[in-house]
Amino acid sequence: MRATVAAAALLMALAACGGGPVGDGSEEGLGGMGVPQQFPGEDFPGARGTVEVQVHLAGNGCFLGRLRADPSTGGHLVVWPAGTEQGVDGDELRLTDGSHVRHGDVLTGSGLVMPVERLTGFGADSFWDFAVGYCTPGASRVLVLDRVVEARREPPPRSPDAGGGSSAATKLREWPRHAADTPPRP
Repeated sequence: MRATVAAAALLMALAACGGGPVGDGSEEGLGGMGVPQQFPGEDFPGARGTVEVQVHLAGNGCFLGRLRADPSTGGHLVVWPAGTEQGVDGDELRLTDGSHVRHGDVLTGSGLVMPVERLTGFGADSFWDFAVGYCTPGASRVLVLDRVVEARREPPPRSPDAGGGSSAATKLREWPRHAADTPPRP
């Protein structure tokens, strides 16, 4: 009975964020978990401030955010503003103001970094357990983005030890990925 209730709650959360059952996207309505976003009735407590975030599209399809002020933190799962939708091809997000967000974009807005334990239902087989576990396994914090006031295109940062290539494929390879996406170094 408990598993049935948890499964029903997860499906309701997926439907609320525009996703459907987890799939490869090849069938109508099977688009993954949807966009982790601020759902109605949820509270994201904490002091807000200005954040500057570089977006990273991870190999698993999750849009992560790296704080420009503290690049050593790696990519956080982003809790996007309510109404954010994933593009048809899965490689961009559409914000409610109509702007498009892609890998490498730098966003300036308001938000906060908060412990995952403060997410509604976290630790009780909720949508947030699934989203954090899938996108950023073992993460202790998420980035809550309340509003985007500016989005600009910038190439992902190059690693200091990278060679001279500058193609898009090289830049994608050089982007500092989440630990789950990082291949072992030779």
